Amino acid sequence: MKLNPRRLYQANRNALKELLRIVAPLYEANKSLAISSFQRDDDTNACFFNLNNSLQEKLSELPRQRATMSELTEISASLYDLLSQDVEAREYRSSAIEKQMDISQLETIMKQAHIEMQEEIKETERSFQSISSDEQAIDNKIVKKQAETDRLRKRLQQLQSVRPAYMDEYESLESQLRMLYEAYVQKFRNLAFLRSMLEDQEVNTTEEFERAEDKVVKQPPVLQQSEEADVLQIKKTEVGPRMFGSITASTSSEDSDTDSSSTDTESEKVQLTDVKASKKNAARLLKDFEGSSPDNSMLAGAAGGKISEPERRTSIS
Repeated sequence: MKLNPRRLYQANRNALKELLRIVAPLYEANKSLAISSFQRDDDTNACFFNLNNSLQEKLSELPRQRATMSELTEISASLYDLLSQDVEAREYRSSAIEKQMDISQLETIMKQAHIEMQEEIKETERSFQSISSDEQAIDNKIVKKQAETDRLRKRLQQLQSVRPAYMDEYESLESQLRMLYEAYVQKFRNLAFLRSMLEDQEVNTTEEFERAEDKVVKQPPVLQQSEEADVLQIKKTEVGPRMFGSITASTSSEDSDTDSSSTDTESEKVQLTDVKASKKNAARLLKDFEGSSPDNSMLAGAAGGKISEPERRTSIS
């Protein structure tokens, strides 16, 4: 903006023209501000939308442009290679252009190409025929397999509907086997229970025998007293009335002690005899039962574990 300071300095009507140069742009700017804010916003949004669309289009074209650039680089490299080879091919090209083509030679080449094409066509037809024949053979095999499958299915249905001749015998043998197995299990349980009873009886017998032996070992003085009492009794019978009353009284008391100790010894011997007899009877009973029971290996397989006391008593009963 150019102003004339001389006119401004005069401050007359000519100065107004100079001042209008400054005021006019300011006035236009103020006038443009009078436009509604809504209209300005719409214009701004429209401009932004157009700019965004154009930017999206450019971005979408970017991969294609990159691919084009890479292709252009490859084409340029291949073109450079071909141009480098053109020096050698130029001579052959010029000689081929200058050479006059013989009609008979062209006819021979065309006939040869036609013959080769006919052979390829025949080979293709033969391959098609072989494929069709193979397809027909495969179809025949499929039909045969389907017929065989249907025949076998009917045979299977027939066999499933017919009851075998040995089925009745099989069912009767199965019922007998079930009964024998139940008896076998019962005998095995009884045998296990008798074995446990025999073990308990052996333990009790061993304990009683040990206690009886301990008592017998601890009683030699008593036996000696009984022997001395027997000797005194014999002497008393030999001496007769020469013994005094006090000696007679003491002898009678010793006799009573000897009789009681001998009675205890005899009762213990009887008890030991009864224990041995019961042990022999239990062993004989177990031996007889094992002789009539099945094989021990089969018993162990069918037992299935240790049997409790209530089950043993139930099986015995």
